[in-house]
This record gives sequence, C-alpha cells and structure tokens, in this order.
Amino acid sequence: MERMSPDRFFCGATSAATGFRALWHRVEPLTAFGKEAKGLVKPYMPGQEQALDSELAEVEGAVSAWKRAPRVFQAMCGCMSGMKDLRGSVAKAAMGGILDSIELFEIKQMCLGVSHLRKLLDDSRWAYPGGVMPPSLDDLKPVLDPKGRGERSLYIDEAFSDKLGQIRRAKRLKEKAYREKMDVIRGSVSADLGVPVNFRNEVPVSMADDDLLRRASAHASLTHVRDSAGYSYYRVREDAGANRLLDELDALKQAEYREEERVRRRLSREIGKRAGVLTSAMAHVGRLDFLLAKASLAEEFDCVRPVLIPGEIEAGGATLILEDGRNPLVEEVLEKKGAAFTPVSIRLQRGATVITGPNMGGKTVTLKTIGLLVAMAQHGLLVPAGSFSFNLRGFIYFSALEDGQSVGLSSFGMEVAGLKPVLLRENELGLVLLDEFSRGTNPREGFALSAAVLGRLKETNSTTVFATHYDGLAAISGVAHWQVRGLAGVKPADVAAISLTGSGLEWLQKNMDYKLQQAGVDVEAPKDALVVARLLGLDDDVLSLAEGIIGSRRRKRRVVDGHGLRSGPGIGRTAD
Repeated sequence: MERMSPDRFFCGATSAATGFRALWHRVEPLTAFGKEAKGLVKPYMPGQEQALDSELAEVEGAVSAWKRAPRVFQAMCGCMSGMKDLRGSVAKAAMGGILDSIELFEIKQMCLGVSHLRKLLDDSRWAYPGGVMPPSLDDLKPVLDPKGRGERSLYIDEAFSDKLGQIRRAKRLKEKAYREKMDVIRGSVSADLGVPVNFRNEVPVSMADDDLLRRASAHASLTHVRDSAGYSYYRVREDAGANRLLDELDALKQAEYREEERVRRRLSREIGKRAGVLTSAMAHVGRLDFLLAKASLAEEFDCVRPVLIPGEIEAGGATLILEDGRNPLVEEVLEKKGAAFTPVSIRLQRGATVITGPNMGGKTVTLKTIGLLVAMAQHGLLVPAGSFSFNLRGFIYFSALEDGQSVGLSSFGMEVAGLKPVLLRENELGLVLLDEFSRGTNPREGFALSAAVLGRLKETNSTTVFATHYDGLAAISGVAHWQVRGLAGVKPADVAAISLTGSGLEWLQKNMDYKLQQAGVDVEAPKDALVVARLLGLDDDVLSLAEGIIGSRRRKRRVVDGHGLRSGPGIGRTAD
C-alpha cells in the first residue's frame, strides 16, 4: 500500500478540536535534544504498522521498567534535566575554534552526566531499546580532568600544564613582593603624617588642618585625587621599585593568559576530535528523554498499548474496537467538579456507524475520544483505555464548527466547507467524525443531506462515525447504529421534583447514563430534550406549550399515516 503524507493527517481544526494538541503539549522532554526529537515526530501512516508496533512496545517497556525501579528513572530525569545543548560548542571545536572556559566546563559536565546516565541505565533492569544508551565519553575524562578528581568544576590549573604552574608560582611570589613593598610605603606615609591609610589606599585630610594639608601635598608618596565633604583625599602611589614589580606582574599575567589559551586550544582540539561521539551522545540522550516523556504521560493517565489490526478490512470487518476508553482532558475537568468520566466502549466497522443519544448525552465527547485515541496511537503514544485495537488511518477529520467562524460562514456553511475536501479523499483510509452534521439547516433537507453524506462515506475506505438526533438515519443509510442509554427509566415525577430544587444540572450529570449500546437500525433517537430543558429550569409555561405542539404534530402524523401518505417509520424526523 502506498504511504500517505503525514502532513495531511489532521484535517482542518481536528488536532485542537479532539484535544490532541493540548495533550501533545503534556509530553514534556527535559532536554533540548528531547524537544527536538519530539518536534520531528510525524504520525505513523498506513503501511508503517511494524515500525509503529515497535515504537509502542518501547514505550510499554519503559513504563514497566519505570514501575519496577521508580527511583532509578527519577534519577535519570534529574540527570538529563541539567544537560545543556552543547552542539554549537562541539561544532566550533570541530572547526578548529578555541572554546572558552565556560564551554569547556559545560562539556565536562556533559561527560560526567553521560557517565552517570549510562550507570543508571545499567542499574534500571530495563531491556532498553537501541538508540537510548549514549556512547561512552570516558576517554574525554582524563583530558578534562587530568588529576581524576571527578570535580564538577573546571579550572585550568597546573595539572593541565607544567609551564602554567611555573608561571602562576612566579606570579604569586611577585604579588606577595608587591604587597610587602606597598605595606612599607603605606607605613612610611602613616608615620610621616601621623594618620592611618584607609582600605582604599587613601589618606583623608581635613581641609581645616592647614599643616596636615601642607605636609600631605608635599609628600613624595602621595598624590591628590579629590575633595569631598570638607576633606581632601590623597592616594598612596608606587615608587620605582613598586612600579617595576607591577610591570613584572603584568608580564606574568600575559604569559599566564597565553599559556591558558594554549591549554584551551589543546583541549578544544581533543574535543573536536570527538565531535562525532559527543554529538551522538546528545542524540541518544534526546531519544531517551523523549521516550521517557511518553512513558511518563502513559503512567500519568494509566495507558495501555494499542493493538494494530493488520491488512485490508473486509466489508463489515472491525476497524476499531475500544473498551473503556477515556478522554483524559475531559476526565480532569470532571474530577475538579467531583464527577466521574464514563468510559467509552464501541466497535466500529468498515463503512459508517451512527450514534444517537439525548442532549448532553456525551455523543460529542465520544467522537472526540475516538479521534484523540487514534491520534495518540499513531503518534507513538499509549492510550487511556482498557483495551484498544484499530487499523492505521491516513487522516482524521472531526467536524469542529469553530474551524470556519473566522471566514464569516454560517454553521451549516462551515460544515459543508469542512466536509468537501474530506469527500475528495475517498480512496484514503480516513477516520471521519461528524457531530450533528446539518444541524444548522432545516430538518427535512438536513436529514436528506445527512443520509446522502452517510451513503457516500460508507462506500469509501474511511471509517465514519456520525452522531445525530435524526430518527431513521441508520435505517435509510444501512449502517450500524449505537445509542447512548441516556435517561431511560427516569420517571416524570422525579424530573418535576428535581426541577423545583434548582439542582437539575447536578442531578442530570449524576443520572445521565453515558454508556453506549448497540441498537437496531429502526430504534428511534431518545426524546429527552424537554426533560433536559425542565431539569435546567426552563419556564414551565414554555415547556407546556412545547408539549402541546408536540402532541398536536403527533395527532396530525397519525391522520396522515392513516391515509397511507407516509412511508417508513421516523424517516426525516428529528427527535422531539
């Protein structure tokens, strides 16, 4: 089978509308290399089942190993969190550039971090996949740590160069001689004037003391520097011997800098020779980092490994089997409200499937959950479900109305504009999720269009799920029918009593049965709109009028049916 372009995987606003974009942001690598690995991910497409299955097995293995040795894996994450992106420094060294002390320090830190990470991987009891164990950088250790002390700092000391040690010893002696010389000069000044020299090497003289001012001004070892707040300040200056010592110190400092630069040049050459292994180590860290980020998400949401359905699917064959699937984003929102998410279980077959259910019955969440889990799996993620089997899709489309709001289209216009390019991809293995298609137009034409769209889509290579309130749509289209259980069995007296308390929404959320069940193609959509409206506190007069209108329409339909003018139960009607 020809592989399809991953750049066209999400149609329109599907990535955001299904929640995949928000969930993908929850995959959080710790390093620049891991973030880069994540940024390069494309969805696995039809024809890449074996590669995806291997990737999912790796994530599953990482989750299992993490559970066995959580402290080791937490230590791995801590180790990687401190690793910087040093590819620029490594490339600079490879091209003959001289690294500064900070860059050398950072590369030493990388070597120590990789060494620690390798040990942790060995201790993890994890049969880790290829590409995550970074190559050893141990041969760089003696280069950057010649004394083998394992210190995390990097100071270019005498261990790197005997000559540097000689220069620094000479410099220390010269600095000592200079200090001693200046101590003698300061002592002489203090004795001559009878006043101390302050920590700034200055003598403050009150302007009211004419004699001291005269003697300070005339002293050979003092020079006037400033006047302030009634004082004149004189600085102690070097004599010829002290100046000679300063010149010698300056020469030693220059020699020290030249020798340090020679050492840094030598270290940079050694690093440049190992540019390949250093770059490889960072790439391996990125692969490990991204893999553990996916494992962390799987652990957070209690995910399982999807099972891939291979090969071509015969007519009526299963293309997706979901048991107890969860939408973690919706689940988190509900938990904050003290409510629980009802898992989704459904079996989809090649062609199309209709889902009916009451208002607020969770049909939209069901569609989003199906789309989200397929997108997660095809991006190499485990999925939040009891079990999940599916075959790879070339694209996903979810009919998100917000996709066209900025171009001035009506809701119906937006639906048509979004669906048009999907119909042009009839030969691809798509997943098409339509939420109340044609809700924005009149029911008669809306039903006809829905039936026509379903008839077209069921003949394509896509798997279509169509959530609707239309009665008879599954029957006229000849497709499978699933229904949300909803408020079946709720007594009118209970509804009336609850509506008076003002807690209808809370009661509705607790008593709505969001589970799906297979239904016959002729089973009508639930008629719960007035029940929901009453629970949400709509005016009783309005509800009574609505009930009267419904009763009147039913009586008229019975009259028409008695004259043989209708053909087929429920065709073209929406749920009352």
